[in-house]
Amino acid sequence: MNIKKTNNIGALLRFVVLVSCIISFTSVKAVLPISPNTKISLLTCGAGYEVYSMYGHTALRIKDSTIGYDYVINYGIFSMGIDNFAYLFVKGETDYEVAASTFENFMDEYKEDNREVYENEIQLADSSKRIMLDYLEWNLQPEHKVYRYKFFSDNCATRIRDLLEKSAKISWDINPKNRIQSPNDAQFTNIINDYWQKKTNYTFRDIILIYQAKLPWINAGIQIPIAAPADTHLTYRAAMFLPDFLMDAVLNASILKNGKLVPLVKPTVQILKVNQKLVPEKLSWYEMPKFIIGLFFSFIILLTFLGIYKKRLYRFFDVLLLFITGVTGVLLVFMSFISVHECMRPNYNLWWAFPLNFVLFFIAIFSKRIMLQYYNFLFIVYGLFFLFLPFIPQSIAFIQCAFPLLIIIRYGAYFYLQKTIGNKK
Repeated sequence: MNIKKTNNIGALLRFVVLVSCIISFTSVKAVLPISPNTKISLLTCGAGYEVYSMYGHTALRIKDSTIGYDYVINYGIFSMGIDNFAYLFVKGETDYEVAASTFENFMDEYKEDNREVYENEIQLADSSKRIMLDYLEWNLQPEHKVYRYKFFSDNCATRIRDLLEKSAKISWDINPKNRIQSPNDAQFTNIINDYWQKKTNYTFRDIILIYQAKLPWINAGIQIPIAAPADTHLTYRAAMFLPDFLMDAVLNASILKNGKLVPLVKPTVQILKVNQKLVPEKLSWYEMPKFIIGLFFSFIILLTFLGIYKKRLYRFFDVLLLFITGVTGVLLVFMSFISVHECMRPNYNLWWAFPLNFVLFFIAIFSKRIMLQYYNFLFIVYGLFFLFLPFIPQSIAFIQCAFPLLIIIRYGAYFYLQKTIGNKK
């Protein structure tokens, strides 16, 4: 009987503590208690197959089995339901916020998304844990929880990196030799290993293109607005904007605890695995951007030569090329001069994605003469583009080069026909 009373009282106490913890993480008017069993862990989530999840995710787990709470602090919360979300997202004014949830709810989400989750317990002293939890309780207040998201410098991973540095004195190990490796089944271990083998050659663009490869059409589109600053070399600290690189960094970092230098985190434990049967199939080779655009390129060249043979070039293709490059140019002007996204200016793709092409697209529909005069101008612009292409401090892929090259070929075809017909006359 007494045992039952004790268990009931214990259960009641745990319930009261749990409620108080929930209150502390919502209204933040109480201090989250710490005991010798309080554990703070870094959670690293695998990359997903949506635009917002393809780079992975980082969160913090705060657990105390004695007191009875198990929470995840998540800096990756945003809502697509806000007014003008698409416009704000493109402009770079998307606000994210930090929120707390139960560990169970957090894991349910990643089970549903079929994404792996890794855990590294952080070996902080109690004083450092108190600093971290005090900051989180402050950060979770309604007036402090919202922040302006910046992909390369202020996201879920960099926020936790900064919080670790605020809470304790961390020694980041930048030595590429004898590093502790991420789990062998971690999705992007090979990327990190390769980074250490040739780290001076890696840029922001290099890294994100590897992650984007699983979504080829998204990858092809994202390359265009990301400008020259993304082609600068990554520093060790800057690379931690990606969750996998943050996990690698903490695995090889040290911390002073009770007067001794110890590893910052304990070895990695995989707490959720991917169900390989549910992984989306890769696109077939004939569905890839390079093949489709290459086919488009070949088709226009073939019809151009056929038009030369028949002495009739179909203006529809010129109108289409002016439209594609013009619309792209208008979007790039917005991204470069109005958007506040990082790494969007200067963008040398504006050299071929010429905004004025969008105006001439309408004129070309009705006036071949004006279109050909404009082609004279574009021939010079695009000729200079290809001349200086090796010296442009920005990575420009074949897909981007295909469109100005087609316009130059079309210009050459018109020029050839004019000369041929003129000579016959």
